[in-house]
Amino acid sequence: MLVQQVSGGQVRARSKKIGFGADGSCGSVTYGDMVVRGEQGWCIGRSEVTARRLSGADRRPE
Repeated sequence: MLVQQVSGGQVRARSKKIGFGADGSCGSVTYGDMVVRGEQGWCIGRSEVTARRLSGADRRPE
């Protein structure tokens, strides 16, 4: 996980995960979150998920 301070009450967090589709496919995904500090502590204010690679069910035999 990569964490970078944006301002006094905001940080940007980026992490990589493995995602699985309903059809059995799997792939690498990147989560990009903007984390903000509120009165009750830190919470995710905005989140973006980007798929990188898919494998398995989406591949065709050669």
